[in-house]
Parts: sequence; structure tokens; C-alpha cells
Amino acid sequence: MAAPPLPHRHSGAHVSPFHEAVQLRADTANVAVSRRFVRNALAACDADELVADLELVSSELVTNAILHATGDIVDVSVSCDGNVVTLSVTSIGNDHQVGPSRHWRIAEPDSITGRGLGIVRSLADRIEVRHRAGALQIVVERNLSAA
Repeated sequence: MAAPPLPHRHSGAHVSPFHEAVQLRADTANVAVSRRFVRNALAACDADELVADLELVSSELVTNAILHATGDIVDVSVSCDGNVVTLSVTSIGNDHQVGPSRHWRIAEPDSITGRGLGIVRSLADRIEVRHRAGALQIVVERNLSAA
């Protein structure tokens, strides 16, 4: 399930047009697989400056999908176009539990859980939360720095 790109502005830096997607079993071992997939996809579209941040975003979103969704599959995609890189994670079930990204906060320091969506929000330039037919898709965009 590829996410259509969100509207964006151009800052001057450009990446090579690219789109790749992977389906992963909803298994915690695949969190590392998602990070590797994102790293390789960003290298393929010349967006190396975003690797650390988007690996972390992928890790947080895929972990949440595995822990909270009811489906057996998590879809991850990376698209690059112009100066924007888009990372999308889609899962099945429990989609009503994730609200708009403007409400996402990092949990208190003594909390054991609850940091993931706040971290994602802090690393994204734009986020769209899509609820569709029992599925949840979170689309994160990052702009490249001006060259």
C-alpha cells in the first residue's frame, strides 16, 4: 500500500525519484529488518543525511504496529521525490487508538512506554494519520537540507 505524497515545498536540495515497499510479518525481529530496508532505500535515492532519523522513525512506527495492531503484516514504504522523503507504515486493526499527530507527546521520564509517537513527531516535517477500512497508515515526510 503506497501512500500518495503529501503537498510539499521545495528547499533547493533534491533526491533521485524512488519508491520501494516491503511487507513484513508482525514480529519484533522485523523491526531491525525495517531499519535496514529504510537505510538501503535512502542510500538508493541519495538521501543519506536522513538515515539516522528515519531509521528511528521506522523503528518506532513498526514497533507500535507490531505491539498494537491485530494483523499479521506491516507494510513499510519509502518514496523520494524532489527534496522530500516519505516514509509510510501501514498496519491492520486498532486504528482508532491513534489520534492526530498534533497530540503526540513524549511520555514523562519515569514512564515505561509512550515515547514512540512523540519521537516520531519530533523528527518529522509533516505527518498524516490515515484511518481506512480497519487499517492505520502513518505517513511521515522529511525535507532534505538546502544544498
